Amino acid sequence: MLKAVWLERALITSALLLLWSPAFACAPDQIDETADVAWIYDGDTLRLKDGRKLRLIGINAPEMAQGKEKDEPSAQAATQALIHIIDASEREIGIRYGEERHDRYGRLLAHIYSDQGKNIAAQMIRQGYGAAITVPPNSRNANCYFQAEQEARTRGLGIWKDLILGPIESTELPRDSEGFHIVTGKVVRIGNSRRATWINLSGDVALRVDHADKVYFPEQDFAILQGKHIEARGWIYIHKGQLRMRIRHPRSMVLIE
Repeated sequence: MLKAVWLERALITSALLLLWSPAFACAPDQIDETADVAWIYDGDTLRLKDGRKLRLIGINAPEMAQGKEKDEPSAQAATQALIHIIDASEREIGIRYGEERHDRYGRLLAHIYSDQGKNIAAQMIRQGYGAAITVPPNSRNANCYFQAEQEARTRGLGIWKDLILGPIESTELPRDSEGFHIVTGKVVRIGNSRRATWINLSGDVALRVDHADKVYFPEQDFAILQGKHIEARGWIYIHKGQLRMRIRHPRSMVLIE
């Protein structure tokens, strides 16, 4: 199917349903190409028929076992949900690339859409099969994805029912934690190094905002966070026994009222 025809059909359907269906809130502004899906790895990663591997922008879903002892909780449910959505689109998707097209693993980075114009990441997030995440420069649809997450959290759906990815208090985070987490905690210290601002939470958890990423925080005064309770999300790594998380976008670190 020609890309222009596919996009026209998707946009017409989106326009007709936008007023009553939140699933269309992240409608495409353009489709860069259409492709057939050959395989679903988990709730946020798939392989196209031509062999390219694609990582959905805007969502982080629990991971299936890949060299691990077992799947992460809810990974099977998230994978099956994505399979169902892709199958309902007859395995054909519209692809809208991010500003950054590839990640460090060589995977395509893109927003993907069903043949009815629905944003598939937004569908997954709204149903509780993954958490919203913004990794710049691919910040398109960030507000939409986080709105979808808030709906799922309010309703206690999927990962939010059992807090699969968090939030978890920084003082309760296991010392061997790695991978994606949503963490809450009190800011006990703020400091600066040559390359980053460090926001330390109770429990020896350090959030790192690289100076190079501060372009995404144009109005942020990090000093006002001192003593405040915040929620942060991202990938945890361990450095010299300390749990650390890189924060790259304002959506990944918010004050808790």
